[in-house]
Amino acid sequence: MKMLPVLLALFLSLNAYSGELDNVFSEGVFGTEWGQSSKEVAVIFPSGKKETSYGSTRITVEDGREVLGLSRSSSSKITFVFDTQDRLFIAGVAFDSGDDYAKLMRKLDTLFGGRENLENDIGATGLIWKDEKTKLSVIYVPGMFSSETILNIEHLGLQKNTKSKEDLGF
Repeated sequence: MKMLPVLLALFLSLNAYSGELDNVFSEGVFGTEWGQSSKEVAVIFPSGKKETSYGSTRITVEDGREVLGLSRSSSSKITFVFDTQDRLFIAGVAFDSGDDYAKLMRKLDTLFGGRENLENDIGATGLIWKDEKTKLSVIYVPGMFSSETILNIEHLGLQKNTKSKEDLGF
């Protein structure tokens, strides 16, 4: 259930327009740069736990830094997600309280303007702000005993595959 918000962000693309997202997030986040390899990010976060599944690598670190003015506990997690070419393209920030969903929504509306609702069939509630190369999503996942709020910062500007269909086996 913990990876659900990150996976959901990987496959959803809605058209919400904000304005300043690319300016703020174009280079990277938390001392990383978009497109860096998992080895390069592991040097920045040596205590991170690296996992690979379904062709994608994730590095998860405990990091309690304040994000967007919201306090987080020292055991809060940041997850860095890499594409199948081992390039950093998503950073997911976990928040400690379900109450943080509304606070994040108001803060991001103030900073970046209009948003779209995330629609799904799995019970998660979400919002998306999007520019040409940056997408932010805030996802609230209710649970039986606790809920989880995730802020995903996704970089959409990495160069896409330039191989031919024959190179890909078609």
